[in-house]
Amino acid sequence: GVENALVLPECVRHIETSDLNQAQRKRIQKVKSLFEERSIHANTLAETCTLYFNKFNLNFGLENHGVKEDQIQILAEKSFADVCHQNNMIPVTTEDFQNVITKAMK
Repeated sequence: GVENALVLPECVRHIETSDLNQAQRKRIQKVKSLFEERSIHANTLAETCTLYFNKFNLNFGLENHGVKEDQIQILAEKSFADVCHQNNMIPVTTEDFQNVITKAMK
């Protein structure tokens, strides 16, 4: 729910700044174009996601929703343990999750 929305822009930013192949970049662009068709667009898909969620007055920052810094490692481990991450466009590690969650705190 809300937690996923709060973290999504940082997750997408992590993917966008990774060493993507042409097919992966094309997939990112395709998703971005879906937003552009609805007049929601920015330079990156991560920024576009943020614009979209701002339409719902989402208060970004996990810390604004009760997440504490000492919970980041546990959240990262739980995220990695969730089998859904195996469908990610790029391979991710617990450390990747920890970095993304840390960036999504503010």
